[in-house]
Amino acid sequence: MLTQLTRKDSTTRLPLQEGDKVAVMVNNMGCLSQLEMNNLTKEIVSQLQSLGVSVERVYAGMMMTSLDMRGLHMSVLRLLDPAWLPLLDAPTTAPAWTAPCLLNHFTAGEVLIPNLTLTLTQEKMDHDYIFSEEAQAQTLKACLESVVSQLPRHEQDLNILDTVCGDGDCGSTLMKGITVLSKWMSTLPVTQPRQVLNVLGEVSADAMGGTSGGLYSIMFTAIAASLSSTASSSRKMWAAALRAGCQAISKYGGATQGDRTMLDALVPAVEALEAGSDDDDLRSLLKAMAAAADDGAKMTANMKARSQNRTRVIFPTGTKFT
Repeated sequence: MLTQLTRKDSTTRLPLQEGDKVAVMVNNMGCLSQLEMNNLTKEIVSQLQSLGVSVERVYAGMMMTSLDMRGLHMSVLRLLDPAWLPLLDAPTTAPAWTAPCLLNHFTAGEVLIPNLTLTLTQEKMDHDYIFSEEAQAQTLKACLESVVSQLPRHEQDLNILDTVCGDGDCGSTLMKGITVLSKWMSTLPVTQPRQVLNVLGEVSADAMGGTSGGLYSIMFTAIAASLSSTASSSRKMWAAALRAGCQAISKYGGATQGDRTMLDALVPAVEALEAGSDDDDLRSLLKAMAAAADDGAKMTANMKARSQNRTRVIFPTGTKFT
């Protein structure tokens, strides 16, 4: 289409030259999917840039359609006058005119997005829950480092398992969060578990995406909010916080235990922690929680899925639960 539009032997050609600035309209004739539109729009921009043309604005959408038309209409406007851009950007009530999906910051082969650098949730330090012993902080750090180092080796296995009952991206989705978390490891305030949990919530929401990312974010944020700012690091306090995390998932995800969701593994893990003793060491408590979660996951084999939202969770045993 661009070749036809710029061919020299055409009397109606657009004489594009290197250094020209243009605005492009990509009209979906009616039946192209959003995925197809995005790919075609990217290809149009890339080819124009290969000609040395600067693409200042791109308007992609259904401006004018035809019944069952699987086609694409492209218009290229040479911006001969700088005053045209403000006119293009002016507000309009035209129902089919879309906002520009691309300004003049496009690089061929990649889409530039805003810098989403995370910032720690600011709380009053004198009211924050802080580990009283250095060993506790180092244990938390070691647990996070273990997750960051171990998950990559399971990414493809999780994706393969997910192709059977999902869209095959479980491992990749988790790795998006792990990749961002690994960059934060050296700066995490491990003496302040509430701050760490808030960061985990932000990473889940911003980096992972999807339903699972949203629900993990809800869970971590609810756990952080439920931690007492004055209590000692007790099993009872952490059990209550984890219970609050499960309740938040249920509230916003719409599922309960028995609906064949992640809660069928998470809730038994919390119950195992609640049933433990303050005299139990951390390793024993974690083993009991992992075993309970594994048993809960296996029980879903005979359950009927009743929740519309599918979510996933991974446990130390390597069990994948959908």
